[in-house]
Amino acid sequence: MTDPPSLAAARARIAALEARLAEESELLRASQETSPHGFSYHRPVRDAAGAVVDLEYRYQNAVAARINRLPVGHEVAGVQMLVAFPSLRGSSLWEHYRRVAETGEPWRGEIPYKGDHFDDWFRITATRLGDAVALTFEAVTDRHRAEAARAELLSRESLARAEAEAAREHMRVLLRQVRQQEERYRSLIQATTQMVWTTTADGRVEADSESWREFTGQTLEQFQGRGWADAVHPEDRARAEAVWRAAVEGRRPYAVEYRLRRRDGAYRLTVARAVPLLGEDGAVREWVGTNTDVTEQRRDELDRARLARLVEESTDFVGLADREGRAIYINEAGARLVGLTAAAVPHQRIVDLVHEADRSLVENTVLPAVFGAPGRWTGELRFRHQASGEPIWVSWSVFLVRDPSSDAALGIGTIARDRRAQKAAEAEREERKAILDLLIAQS
Repeated sequence: MTDPPSLAAARARIAALEARLAEESELLRASQETSPHGFSYHRPVRDAAGAVVDLEYRYQNAVAARINRLPVGHEVAGVQMLVAFPSLRGSSLWEHYRRVAETGEPWRGEIPYKGDHFDDWFRITATRLGDAVALTFEAVTDRHRAEAARAELLSRESLARAEAEAAREHMRVLLRQVRQQEERYRSLIQATTQMVWTTTADGRVEADSESWREFTGQTLEQFQGRGWADAVHPEDRARAEAVWRAAVEGRRPYAVEYRLRRRDGAYRLTVARAVPLLGEDGAVREWVGTNTDVTEQRRDELDRARLARLVEESTDFVGLADREGRAIYINEAGARLVGLTAAAVPHQRIVDLVHEADRSLVENTVLPAVFGAPGRWTGELRFRHQASGEPIWVSWSVFLVRDPSSDAALGIGTIARDRRAQKAAEAEREERKAILDLLIAQS
């Protein structure tokens, strides 16, 4: 019995469709197997409320099997994703998969996954097909690492450029500071010295020094070589040259005082100093030196020394106090007069040296005269011996010490002379006069 023509045609059509479906399935399988991307097919696992709680593997190609380290093809069927990969639970990647399974909205993105055996970046496409979820993915870790490496390299290059620019700016700052220091040094040299000069490593003058020529009147030809010594006083010349030779040979700083002839023929006392400048190899490159006229300075020092000797040798009380009246200095005779030790002088108030009976005179008369007009007071009063309490009659001169340049008050100067012998003589004369007057009255 044969099928009716319509049934036979239907069966033929069905067979053709099945053959075509088989062909397309084979093509799909072949494309999946040969694809460079991973592919997997999953059935959602739902709880009693219908919520997706896992994805069950139904199939995965060889690339996916190699990445996931799970069986290939349909052999993976039944494996649940969150069981195979527990670190996936609660991750953002699982949330993407769950949302696709529940809403049907596809998702595509690149995302890192670190956990289980993974530490990679993946590009993933997730699509719902009916009630199933299809995943297509590829590892893009190498590209991300390369991008990260490039970013790090660019960051390092940027950092290196920034550091280089910072180093250049630091160098510019240092150069500005060096120039400023050089300018300050030159200004200082010009302000504090009369002459600046340089010599070769072996101590010979070759370079010109305008300041030396200006001071001494020597020409460059007269100054060069060892000619500088011709401007040194004959009595100082041998010593100046000997000290210079020793400094050059020993490579140590040079310092000596000698008299130098000025262009007007007068000799001025100068301090000569020089230091060696070393090269990178440690050898002396050149010497830089100065000469400073200290004639007035030494004269002032001598005058001060003479004055100090005069004060110390004086038998009078000589003292100096600050503006608050605290003793800065009291000479030996003064300390002995009022019974002070040397250690007690810096802590002593001048007003405390005055006897209690005369302190009101100091407060009301002496100090107002000193700090006002006329700036000094002279008269007689009593000091007090600090150990015995004995009153000591003195003639006392107190005056304001001022800065000669600014006229600012610096402190209080005081000079006192012991008047006890004169007071005793006056008392004796008064006593004799009284006796004589009494005798005359009785005669």
